[in-house]
Amino acid sequence: MGSFKGQGKNPPNQNKKNKPGGTPSVFHPFVQAIVYLGGAALVLLFFVIALIHTPWLQKRVIGAVTARIQEKTGYQIVVEHFRWSPFGSLRLEGVSAQMETQRIFSAASLQVDYGMHWSRLRPEIRHVLVSQPAVRLEKATDGTWSVPQAGKGGNGARSGGSAQWIAGRSIPVTVVSGRIQGFDGQRCVL
Repeated sequence: MGSFKGQGKNPPNQNKKNKPGGTPSVFHPFVQAIVYLGGAALVLLFFVIALIHTPWLQKRVIGAVTARIQEKTGYQIVVEHFRWSPFGSLRLEGVSAQMETQRIFSAASLQVDYGMHWSRLRPEIRHVLVSQPAVRLEKATDGTWSVPQAGKGGNGARSGGSAQWIAGRSIPVTVVSGRIQGFDGQRCVL
C-alpha cells in the first residue's frame, strides 16, 4: 500500500507529545522531583532508625548519658549490661552509683518505659521498674534522712543539679524486693 507524497505513515492528527518518547508535560518534572525527594527522605529515615538500633551507637549514647549523670551528681555510675529499644524501653542490669568507696545505690535491674513525642526532643517516662534495689541513707544532725551528697565530685551537689526535665512530673515507680540502709555516722541503724 502506498502513500501520497508528503504524507507519512502516521495519521495526521497524531503529534510527538502523545508519543511515548515525546516531550513531557509541564508538571511531570515537578511530580518526579517530589517522588524522588520523598523516596530519599524515607531511605534516610530507615537508615537513621537502623543506625539507632546498632549496639556500638547505643553503647556510646548510654556512655554519654552516664557521664552526664556523673558530672551532675558527682557519683560514679556503673552499668554492667543494657538492652535498649530506642522507641519504647531501656533495661539496665547491674546498676550502681557510688561516691568514692561508699555504694549509694545498686539494683539488679532497672527498666524505664518511655514514649517519644515528635514535638519535644525529650522522652516522656511512663513507668519505672526497679528490681532488688539497695539505697544508702545518712542521718543529718537535724534528724533528717537523705542520700549522701558528693562533696568534691561533680558540680551537681554544689549547684543543686536536679533533673529539671522530670521535675513536677508524676512517674509511677514499682520496686520489687528493695532494701534501705540507714547510717547514723558509721553505725547502721536502719
